[in-house]
Amino acid sequence: MKKLQRIVVFMLVSVLSMPLLLGNANAFNVDYLYDEAGKLVQTNDTQYVYDTNGNVTKKSDMMSYTASKGFSKIQGKSSWHYQEWDGKNYKDVAWSNDLGLWKGTNRWLMLTPTYQHPDGSDAVRKWIAPRSGTVTITGKVAKLDGQIHGDGVRVSIMKNNIPIWPSSGWKFIEYNDTKGVNVSVTTEVAKGDALYFIVNQNKTFDYDGTYWDPTITYTPSSYRASNDFSSIQNKNNWYFQEWDGQKYTDITWNTALNHWQGSGEWLRIGTDFQHPDGSDSARKWIAPRSGAIEITGKVAKSDGQTLGDGVRVKVMKNNSQIWPSSGWQVIEHDDTKGFQISITAEVAKGDALYFIVNQNKTIDYDGTYWDPKISYIPLSQKASDGYSKVQGKNNWSYQEWDGKQYKNIAWDHFLNHWKGNNKWLRVTKNSQHPDESDSVRKWIAPKGGKIDISGKVAKLEGEIQGDGVRVKVMKNSNPIWPSSGWQVIEHNDTKGVQVSVTTEVQKGDAIYFIVNQNTTIDYDGTYWDPIISYVPLTYKASAGFAKIQGEGSWQYQEWDGTNFKNMTWNDDWRMWKGSQEWLSVSGDSQHPAGNNSVRKWTSPKSGNISITGKVSKAEGQILGDGVRVKVMKNNSQIWPSTGWQVIAHDDTKGVNVSIATEVAKGDAIYFIVNQIETIDYDSTYWDPVIHLEPHISAK
Repeated sequence: MKKLQRIVVFMLVSVLSMPLLLGNANAFNVDYLYDEAGKLVQTNDTQYVYDTNGNVTKKSDMMSYTASKGFSKIQGKSSWHYQEWDGKNYKDVAWSNDLGLWKGTNRWLMLTPTYQHPDGSDAVRKWIAPRSGTVTITGKVAKLDGQIHGDGVRVSIMKNNIPIWPSSGWKFIEYNDTKGVNVSVTTEVAKGDALYFIVNQNKTFDYDGTYWDPTITYTPSSYRASNDFSSIQNKNNWYFQEWDGQKYTDITWNTALNHWQGSGEWLRIGTDFQHPDGSDSARKWIAPRSGAIEITGKVAKSDGQTLGDGVRVKVMKNNSQIWPSSGWQVIEHDDTKGFQISITAEVAKGDALYFIVNQNKTIDYDGTYWDPKISYIPLSQKASDGYSKVQGKNNWSYQEWDGKQYKNIAWDHFLNHWKGNNKWLRVTKNSQHPDESDSVRKWIAPKGGKIDISGKVAKLEGEIQGDGVRVKVMKNSNPIWPSSGWQVIEHNDTKGVQVSVTTEVQKGDAIYFIVNQNTTIDYDGTYWDPIISYVPLTYKASAGFAKIQGEGSWQYQEWDGTNFKNMTWNDDWRMWKGSQEWLSVSGDSQHPAGNNSVRKWTSPKSGNISITGKVSKAEGQILGDGVRVKVMKNNSQIWPSTGWQVIAHDDTKGVNVSIATEVAKGDAIYFIVNQIETIDYDSTYWDPVIHLEPHISAK
């Protein structure tokens, strides 16, 4: 049985001359998970792998949380909570020592390590993300053996207020379905986000015991050839191949040599080296998800392989060369210093990267050191999420500005935050305090592109005396917000100012978030948790679907021919319902009934948008007389150019929408579905995607 200990450390800060409130910087929690032998296997952000002698062989950020393994009689242990949902609120349920499980308000509402049973209220298992990242949710949900009567159950997964599986409504599990459904969902989480695994009783609660032992796994943010090296093809997304000039072919694991061997005697791939022989030696990596990546690492001749005529190397993405821009990079026979690679690229899920070593002319002494690292670049980076006690980690650094130069400040292990040369100069995960010098949070662009900077800057609660502070944002040596001078934050202004600036960056550009004391340093604690996002900003209807109007810039309405009116969230249906029975909007579909069904998006910024996505009749809704659809911007129609686009009753292939238009901040885009004559079978698939590229507001 795995056991978990929680260590809570509270730091006592002695404040002699003034109150200093710096967010939650003075307390931190760490979870330690041990295996049956007492070995540490997991902390908040690291998993540990051991060899047969008990030595640590690998530290990994590919962390997993399985409900049954983390089950405990303590709420929140191992990130798991146990609750019920009454249609309005989530409430913690109580532990029963007699039964050894969690019990709800009603008699049969229960949660055990592997099953949930509703009763009136829904049975809910909740997981809180201990850090930001990409997670994959897996596991079977099915009726329990011995519980195959009743009328079945309904299940769903919510992320905060957003249904993520299914995208709307419920997944129905028949009363006798013990095989069930295998869940596989990938989603982004921020630290503190909640995932809810919900079991609803359908109509009655009889025999509603439901097996559900979900596993939540953080997908790695980086992949390094040597760390992930294996004797199995495709393990950790790596393959080992040769290229004969026409095709890539998998090579074979050689147990005696403990590395991969190709068709030629000397064609090899090891932990951190490659050797060609006739054919090229190729290490391949498959992208597990779409995103921006950075490829780094040195390529050089191996020590002891400094004879021969050198090698030629390159990196391919699918069939396109990405380094060098053309031809080959030659590594001279005795060049053990080699080249440091630093490439950024966009990848789609399933794209292949090839690291190729060619023999040049002869194969003699062609052993080549190459241990490439591939790191996903977060397209949105929040200061508090990337906060660390290591300078430069996650692209963030912590500094002070004395009027002439920026200087790195030091980590204070007692205070658990960054501290400058003067007593009160601080930077915490979400606040800054200047002293004689300015307090500075710095971000370095990991790739070029257009970025959007947002977030509130305000005086901290409890710091509302003094004479206020002055703040600004710099790009390298140029002010970008405000355009000149300083933004003054009054001493008692806890509401503050919303920063909103869009600018171009080159890889390596620095963005500085600067807090100046104004005249005195008294009570200058300032909340500032900036968010930097690469644009275009993407808004997908199903990804942003939520039970709160306006969340993620989306709203759900009906049009009666005169006015747009907000719909009402229906928790039983898990979708938005209009004034008529069948009028609704779900995560990826709309159904009119009398009034038109409307999904509305409001632009948070001025800029250019592109709208894409298929609109068609939903599967299983191919009767009736079809529907009519259109897209409006404010009061003007933008697709089709006039009238309506008719979707025939059986047209499940539909029409691909592609629109480009300019928007001002606050402009509304309406996606409208009309019933034509009858409302029968009018459910319409429409999951539009909006890419917003804000106008540049600062150079």
